[in-house]
Amino acid sequence: MNYARAFRLVMGLVSLHSLVLGLLLYFFTAPVLQAFGFQQGPSLFYPRQSGVFLFILGIAYLLPAVDLRRFRAFAWFTVVSKLCAVLFLYGEVLVFRASRIVLLAGIGDTLMGLVILLLCLQTRGEWQASATSCGEAPR
Repeated sequence: MNYARAFRLVMGLVSLHSLVLGLLLYFFTAPVLQAFGFQQGPSLFYPRQSGVFLFILGIAYLLPAVDLRRFRAFAWFTVVSKLCAVLFLYGEVLVFRASRIVLLAGIGDTLMGLVILLLCLQTRGEWQASATSCGEAPR
């Protein structure tokens, strides 16, 4: 299996997920909130801001998919980002009894984070003789 190619594909898909979700949350805030079962507050500022942040994360996730060698640190950033998201989402479910969609989002982020982590570790081991970090190809 070509782990570098799999890594690029997964990072590209994770990036696309965040970019699309961010754009939808920004431009179609009220319908997205309603579709996911959230109450609309007096202002849409914070949900729209979340859309912007998701879009920015999507760009950061795309960088290692484009160039593994130059942007390998962003792969680890993605793992940390997904860990933070998972802790937040499961915390919302366990402490505040958030809806089933939040639990599903947590499961999805868990899977994305684990796959990225495993690919980071696999590509690092595969090229350990000539690479020092996640996803860096031999020269």
